[in-house]
Amino acid sequence: MYVSQFLSLARQRRTELQQALAALPTELMGRHEARGKALEQLREQTLDALAEVNLPTLDQATLDAVERFTGYGRFRGLNLAAHLAAEQERLTQRIAAITADERFIRREELLDPTAGVLTLRAKQARDELTLIESGLQRYEREPGFLDLYRRGYRTPSYRQSALTLQYYKDWKRGDEITEKFGCKAFSEVRAAYENLLRGKAVCQQTLNSIEKNIRQVRELITELNTAQQRLSHLPQAVLGTSAGCCGSIWRWPTGSNCFSGPAGIASASR
Repeated sequence: MYVSQFLSLARQRRTELQQALAALPTELMGRHEARGKALEQLREQTLDALAEVNLPTLDQATLDAVERFTGYGRFRGLNLAAHLAAEQERLTQRIAAITADERFIRREELLDPTAGVLTLRAKQARDELTLIESGLQRYEREPGFLDLYRRGYRTPSYRQSALTLQYYKDWKRGDEITEKFGCKAFSEVRAAYENLLRGKAVCQQTLNSIEKNIRQVRELITELNTAQQRLSHLPQAVLGTSAGCCGSIWRWPTGSNCFSGPAGIASASR
């Protein structure tokens, strides 16, 4: 029996068991779920071991033998030498592109923890945001303000009838808040609060943009380190990818081929 047939039967049996377990009491379900997690871990370890056994080395003969031993033909037709050459070219080009990127060239100037351009801009934006939020809290912590604001007090959207006691309570509280904030009308209090809200939105947008730029520079640094490491150990790196792909195929037979993508190697059908 091929590994693929075994896994197909196992998945079918697993579905049947899951349906049966759904009808069990909660206590029993909990015990079964715990056992299921343990079995899943064991299954993952077994599939990883299968990948290592079937791909002990990275050479054409080993890849050609995978289908014969496991029934999977996703490596069929793969030209290993061509794949390595294509991957080397891709990594070399990407490394060149990163090292020529102005953000990478200026990385220390931009990200220095003390005097970096983006570091200082981010700090300034955070300080401004903190100041604005402090101003907003002055309004939002004032008893009754947010309630009046949200109900549209002194705006056309205010729907409280003058025939209700609440109307006069709102009037009284509105006047108290207006006086406390040194305004002539509640509409001035509302306008000042909304100005702070708009300022907060702009400041948050600015901070988000700066933090995005910081992340992009850091990602370039990380990507360069990863690409250089992969390029310096390319055969071993591809072997690890192949083993992982082999294990992934056994986990998800309908998954995409790990060799498709930058190298341009088409997925081979089983």
